Amino acid sequence: MPRYNRRDYLKAAGIAGAAGLTGFAGCTGGGGGGGGTPTINFNYVVPIENAASLLAVPEIRENLENAGSAYELNVTRNSGTPTSLNQMAAGSADVVMTSTVSFASAVNQSAVPEGLSVVGVDFWDAAPENYDVSVFAAPDSGITSISDLEGKTVAVNALGTGVHSVYVKGLRSAGLSRDDVEFVEMGFPTYTSALNEGKIDAGIYPALFAVGARSEGFNRVFGSADVWSQQYPFTYATASKRALNNKPDAMAAWAEDYAGLFDYVRNNRSEAASAAASHFELPASTVESYFFTENDYHRDLTVDQDALQFIIDDLVELDFIDESFDVTEHSTNEFQN
Repeated sequence: MPRYNRRDYLKAAGIAGAAGLTGFAGCTGGGGGGGGTPTINFNYVVPIENAASLLAVPEIRENLENAGSAYELNVTRNSGTPTSLNQMAAGSADVVMTSTVSFASAVNQSAVPEGLSVVGVDFWDAAPENYDVSVFAAPDSGITSISDLEGKTVAVNALGTGVHSVYVKGLRSAGLSRDDVEFVEMGFPTYTSALNEGKIDAGIYPALFAVGARSEGFNRVFGSADVWSQQYPFTYATASKRALNNKPDAMAAWAEDYAGLFDYVRNNRSEAASAAASHFELPASTVESYFFTENDYHRDLTVDQDALQFIIDDLVELDFIDESFDVTEHSTNEFQN
């Protein structure tokens, strides 16, 4: 079975980045590095799903120790990971959010001069006690297991992405292949209406949109925890090695604030959820109902290199990347111990 080449990856990841999340303007926090204070340029793609996106929320950022003193923070939302990686390659982004396939593809393609390194895990998938990326179907569809998906039309945000890999892993576990279903690319917010109208038979939901799937009483067909043998890092804060080498103190201060962000949200969850919902113009009740609860992903910044190696190796087996690599050369736990 053919693997996704560089052109396929860029096309797919560009669509994935949009993810149907229209209406979110790019956000900027902090300012230029005047007075000799270094600037950290941080780019994310999906608000709230990327917990690090909360660095863009002034009411949250003002509670962090180092932003505005040890470094100036510039936060930008991009439409997709390729844009972030292109900016990193050009030297205009220091830290960007990547996920399984985009990170692995960037490493294999040497997309960033001097290289890149995972410095923190934003969220994990397939954790048994938290939300896992899951496939849902309408309650009257008769679809309740992976084998029921054979011959069906299923929605994915984009082909060649980490979310797509969950489908492929599930299909293989049931003795099926990606050719046994018809994939259609759709933005996550359109799934629920499409299922209710019978336009698709199943859709794969990230945590934010799974709130709506549960409220509709949809059947959970399967999730990543059902088909992977262990939890794995799904989305990462990935830094350019150029930034790590050229402004190490500022990068360390940023990483300290990233950890501080997680601590602040855990200790002030309702306030953080309200501020984030307001900033990103999302329903407060939706954010409050899942963010940093058991209905959210497992969130642990620790860079578990064995777990990271596990998923990168699996992406080769699933035909999403051409070859594996030693993740210890492209990740560090220095900042999250």
